[in-house]
Amino acid sequence: MTFKGKQAGNSQKVHSFELFFKQNYHRALLLAFRFVKDEMLAQDIVQEVFLAIWEKRETLVFSARLRPYLFTSVKNKCLSYISADRGEISIDDIKEPIALGNDEFSEEDERLARLAAGIKKLPPKCKEIFQLVIFEGKKYQETADILQVSLNTVKTQMRIAYNLLRNIF
Repeated sequence: MTFKGKQAGNSQKVHSFELFFKQNYHRALLLAFRFVKDEMLAQDIVQEVFLAIWEKRETLVFSARLRPYLFTSVKNKCLSYISADRGEISIDDIKEPIALGNDEFSEEDERLARLAAGIKKLPPKCKEIFQLVIFEGKKYQETADILQVSLNTVKTQMRIAYNLLRNIF
């Protein structure tokens, strides 16, 4: 590829990114705000995600298929912030995402809502162990030590949780 060919390709990527940004910024901001409930923080999170996408622009194809990646990245950044800020994430932090007017998201929303409802229905001890392992990233042995139960109890409760949640899907 010649230098002019690279410039033309780069110009196309810049245009595609601008269009993608304009089409998705507001929705991403609404999603971030739904999680962090702070407009400035939501703007910062969305800006960080778009910056990461910009830095990967050479390898990405800007299309509707990139949209789920954007929204998942925003959600994950928000949950990471909540986790770092509070030191933990509870199931109540993962609420039904706002309707974004996209069939892909309504299906995703439905799955997340079923998952959140399933986690809330877990037996209390099972739910507590599941939250420590999944949301707080504790190892099974750490969880056993914190709750003063055996390692096998943690393994059994996690198996129960996974089986119950698997039945939802």
